[in-house]
Amino acid sequence: MDNAVFTVCAKNYLAQALSLRESTRKYNDADFYIFLADDRLGLTIPDVVDLDDEWIPNWKSMAFKYDVIEFNTSIKPFCIKKLFSMGYKKVIYLDPDIYVYSSLAYVYNLLDEYSVVLTPHRCEMLLNQVGFISEEMCLEVGIYNLGFIAVKNSSVGLSIMDWWCKRLKDRCYVEKNDSLFVDQKWMNFIPGFFPNDIFLSHHLGMNVAMWNLQEREIVSKDNEYYIINRNNPLDSYPLLFFHFSGYSPLWPERLDKRNEVLTTITNPELEPLIKEYCACELRNHFMEYHKMEYSYSVYSNNEQILPLHRRLYGSCLQEFGEGIDPFDVSNSVYKSLRKKGLISHELLKQTKENIKKDYSKEEKKLKCFLRFFLKLFGAKRYTNLIKACNKVGVMSYHSFLME
Repeated sequence: MDNAVFTVCAKNYLAQALSLRESTRKYNDADFYIFLADDRLGLTIPDVVDLDDEWIPNWKSMAFKYDVIEFNTSIKPFCIKKLFSMGYKKVIYLDPDIYVYSSLAYVYNLLDEYSVVLTPHRCEMLLNQVGFISEEMCLEVGIYNLGFIAVKNSSVGLSIMDWWCKRLKDRCYVEKNDSLFVDQKWMNFIPGFFPNDIFLSHHLGMNVAMWNLQEREIVSKDNEYYIINRNNPLDSYPLLFFHFSGYSPLWPERLDKRNEVLTTITNPELEPLIKEYCACELRNHFMEYHKMEYSYSVYSNNEQILPLHRRLYGSCLQEFGEGIDPFDVSNSVYKSLRKKGLISHELLKQTKENIKKDYSKEEKKLKCFLRFFLKLFGAKRYTNLIKACNKVGVMSYHSFLME
């Protein structure tokens, strides 16, 4: 019972999580857990752990103040501490959209000497920017990709988890103006805090993804996959796990559903990996799970929780108190927002496509307003307006609406 692997997901990512579990168990003897950051609503799946106030105090408060991605990432260190309390000495976290291709013994062996293992988004310094993810974006989201982290149950490992839990309890937002990107950017500090206890892995077979393909070439030999360093072809590594971030069987030939360029046609070496992963997701009922609604996107009366509601709640948490259920419309959160005219009264969630269309319409109206403002008030006041909008664009700024 020394080693454990776990992931965190909502119901709509269960096919990915089950595929990760299947691939992990194929090559590893470690126990595997799925922590469900959602209401399971009758789902019966082995080794799924429900959230509990005993090890995530007031977790419903976190589920309300954060959106689905923020909440899923915010509970990560709490889950690691939970596994430590169950007796595990070495714990590996993997995002649900990761697929394992080999033994993870290399990682566990590193934890004999180090307390934490991290992987940078990039391992090679290139003079010219190439790839599908820019260096600026890496700076924006964090140097290390937290789709993977390995932690040892040691004094250093526990102190880092305690620190991380405290930061993510209240500051796990995606908010550029506050230099936040969920749980990820906080790890930028850790190598500086514990330089002798952190291992920054340059094993190019770990956490292979679209953001580092410009430095890694995938080859297959005897039904096994290897990673070749593009800048040093003699440098070869077995593929341990691939991060299929953004992949969906609904667009089976794209590595990322949002990217029309990175496909099995433009990158044929990806085709066998993508086909295997797609088949596994479909076998694990992707078509059923991906349609499931996130339970914490609505109030108890099924009215929508808007992003503004979440940030206002986070900003005014001391006034509301953490002991109440913020989703319950009979409590003060819903009543206060309704009193201020901030409830939309929409019962059905909008699709992402409709949200994009509505956003596009509002953006066109805003541009018309800005042209009118410039013409009416001149360039100086227009410049001041832009500066003010930098503040107005932050959801938490609007806490004055609750005064």
